[in-house]
Amino acid sequence: MRIGTAKLNLDLYDRRFKVFEATRALLGRFLIEGTFTPEEITKFSAATSEAVFLFEADVPNYLNALREKAFAHRKMNRQTKTAPDDKIEQIADEMAEIEDQMSEEIPRLISVFKPYLKLGNI
Repeated sequence: MRIGTAKLNLDLYDRRFKVFEATRALLGRFLIEGTFTPEEITKFSAATSEAVFLFEADVPNYLNALREKAFAHRKMNRQTKTAPDDKIEQIADEMAEIEDQMSEEIPRLISVFKPYLKLGNI
């Protein structure tokens, strides 16, 4: 029975770690590139879709907030190409705010996932 429980816990850990990795990849890519592609957002959404079943509400809420920031940044990035000159500065300021928030997400990412990714309970 203990072996079965350990196997179940290890499987749960593996599935949770995949969600963590997908989130870390999205953030890392953004910190390198400074933008989100539709493919990256779609890949992130698909890789984290089962989070609602694997974690308490704090993690899915966190992932949804990241997704919303990614979509907002992408939308603003597109708007800068067609916006009138008097709006570009405002959009750039809003993008900079999201960029600042995203740069702070790596330490937050670890603190959000840490309670769920401890191997000591296996």
